[in-house]
Amino acid sequence: MKSSSDIVSPNGAYYNKDTAPEVMKVLDKCIQNKKPVRIYLGNPETGANWNEEHDTIGRVGRSTGPHKVPLLVEEGKNWGGAILTHCILRIVQRRGALELYRHPKFKLPTVEIKEEALCKGYSYALYLNGEIYSNHKNLKSAVKLRDYFTE
Repeated sequence: MKSSSDIVSPNGAYYNKDTAPEVMKVLDKCIQNKKPVRIYLGNPETGANWNEEHDTIGRVGRSTGPHKVPLLVEEGKNWGGAILTHCILRIVQRRGALELYRHPKFKLPTVEIKEEALCKGYSYALYLNGEIYSNHKNLKSAVKLRDYFTE
């Protein structure tokens, strides 16, 4: 039975009632083509990115059962977690970096790497939007995370 907080798409997937129609269309296509994507989650009212590192890359699938919700399935796995579809700010196809959806207010974080030893054994600090996010033992590690947040 459909909940009052759900919208059912033409392909039978259940979405939160606050999910943008464009997001539903893109996710439905992603379910069909099974190409890997990266999903950026955040606050749809402000466009502020939550800067999630985990559970953001995979192919979009659907759960089984009477309420088939979109899942993000990590490569090499047959299961995944439900996607907070109403909090999607951006969807990018992984191979080719084709942007499939961008919320009008979406913004990437300001990322800065500073050479500073805030913790013993760590020489670099990564800042997101002016606030310390992580410490790194080497520049390569900091650059890798910076590039992840700015792609």
